[in-house]
Amino acid sequence: MLLISVFATLAVASTTEDRYGHVQGVLPSTLEAIVRFRSALFGLESELLSRASAMGKSTEAAQAETRLLLGQSFTGKFRLKDCIFWLTLACEKGVLRIAEGFGKSLQAFKLPPAVAGQLEEICKPLMEVNVEE
Repeated sequence: MLLISVFATLAVASTTEDRYGHVQGVLPSTLEAIVRFRSALFGLESELLSRASAMGKSTEAAQAETRLLLGQSFTGKFRLKDCIFWLTLACEKGVLRIAEGFGKSLQAFKLPPAVAGQLEEICKPLMEVNVEE
């Protein structure tokens, strides 16, 4: 979570501090990595459900077992679903900070269509606020 925050801070600061554009040169890759990590987190729960059902148990029992797994602590403090939630939130907050810092100039970056679509989804609340103003 801290790493995503550092990337976002560095990216936003680069708009005024990076005279040669080094940070902005790798910003599309950074955004892509954050978005793909977020997507992987979303896929984790459904993958666990699929694996549990593939064990030969009834679907209901497999899903219940997976929900139990997601609810159990694996670090001694946090449940897996809590970790997924906080990591997903960190990704979204980082992307939103970058989007706020770059504004419409963020559209100039070339991103794969799937990543651009997810960025749009993440930034939708920000776009709605700007439309109302």
